[in-house]
Amino acid sequence: MRIYIAGPYTAYTNIQGVSLSVDYNIGVAEAVAAGLYRRGHTPFCPHTMTAHFDDSFPDIPKDVYLETDLEWLELCDAIVLLPGWEHSSGAIVELARAKELGLEIYYNVSDIPNA
Repeated sequence: MRIYIAGPYTAYTNIQGVSLSVDYNIGVAEAVAAGLYRRGHTPFCPHTMTAHFDDSFPDIPKDVYLETDLEWLELCDAIVLLPGWEHSSGAIVELARAKELGLEIYYNVSDIPNA
């Protein structure tokens, strides 16, 4: 399956009060992508595709990234939500679109069957 990875990109504070950085969020997404490869799937990881673009290319409006991500989502068979997805306005929009598209929805890589 082609599986879209959705979750927080920007820094946020989790339930335990720990501040989670952009680099931390990218690392979590990378680990999930690796897990999907190990299960024989094809991950799409927007976290790594545009990592730190907001710093490197400040002239690109932030909403362009979400618009692009939603186009990629339409090519996928499923979505997996990273921990903390509910703190991400982008992931919430991506989940809603995945539901509209009728994609499989997963909340943990371990719930995804091997290809």
